[in-house]
Amino acid sequence: MRPYAPSRARLVVAGWELGALAFLHRTTVDLFHVPGTPLLLVVGVAWVALCWRLAVMGVYTGPHGVLVRGLVTRRVVAWRDLDRITVGDATVRLGRVSVPVGRTIWFETRDGTRVDSTLYADGIDFRFRRPLFARLHEDLRRCHRERTAPATMQG
Repeated sequence: MRPYAPSRARLVVAGWELGALAFLHRTTVDLFHVPGTPLLLVVGVAWVALCWRLAVMGVYTGPHGVLVRGLVTRRVVAWRDLDRITVGDATVRLGRVSVPVGRTIWFETRDGTRVDSTLYADGIDFRFRRPLFARLHEDLRRCHRERTAPATMQG
């Protein structure tokens, strides 16, 4: 279950990408004189696949752990392996270049590994819904505490 509703702005991104791909298709056909229909089919399939990934991208919680779906990645962190959930500044590395992307929610495992959640405060889902970002962080922490709390003995 995704513990938050994705932003409708994802539709804007999908439309923007469709426009960019249509422009790419038109210029490629005109510039290189390639047949338009096969190229349109390839571009269309790629757009649909990436739109699907954009739609399901996010963090999901379940009884066994947290599933982090990126645009092209997927990672599961079991509740028992999760040490803590924090908010901190993140950077994305593109070769030798580091690009700061702002505050994000991190999942820190017991072995010291930090897993990027793809939940960025300035990202498409939370840019205009700041209180939701803070509430989501607290909800994830609460869920982690509940899933890892030792069972109390009755009696």
